Amino acid sequence: RSGLTGPTGATGATGPVNPSVQTGLCEVLTAAKRPLPQGLDCPSKLVFATSSMVAGNFGGLAAADTICNNEAAAAGRVGTFKAWLSDSMQSPSTRMTQSAVPLRRSDGALVAYNWADLTDGSLHAAISQTASGVGIDGVVWTNTAANGTILSSSHCNNWTASGGSLTGAGGAPNITDGWSTVYNGDCRVPARFYCIQQ
Repeated sequence: RSGLTGPTGATGATGPVNPSVQTGLCEVLTAAKRPLPQGLDCPSKLVFATSSMVAGNFGGLAAADTICNNEAAAAGRVGTFKAWLSDSMQSPSTRMTQSAVPLRRSDGALVAYNWADLTDGSLHAAISQTASGVGIDGVVWTNTAANGTILSSSHCNNWTASGGSLTGAGGAPNITDGWSTVYNGDCRVPARFYCIQQ
């Protein structure tokens, strides 16, 4: 593993930094939203947008989570993923792990330093890649405010219906401001999900 190195004696010889020191440094820099030095091996979580698009009657939050996990597994990504998605009762703020480590795209680009940074209204990089690193555009189902709470009543009847005048709220994967809130459209029109590793 690549490790940050530092002095081990008066001669200036170098060796691996103690893992506990490295962990502490990662936590301090992440909390302060400071750039991470090259070679500092800090843990992170993956964030991606789905390659598949579905109409708003996809079956609810659990069904969206399944799509996220299936696409992650197909791309060789490990871990558990949940969709950045709200219905009338639950939202990312209540059903997701609020990460203390950086959130990154498939290409390593920093999306947010941690949960607080993710939910402050603006991203460092747009969530514009799939789990396998393919660039995408279009729209994303969310019904989620920038702070991770329920945005509105536009949730396609808790993501189970797509007829009549029903609408679903969402965002756009190629922007960093309004990424979760700029869209409100017909539930019959297919859209993607944002997926966040837990």
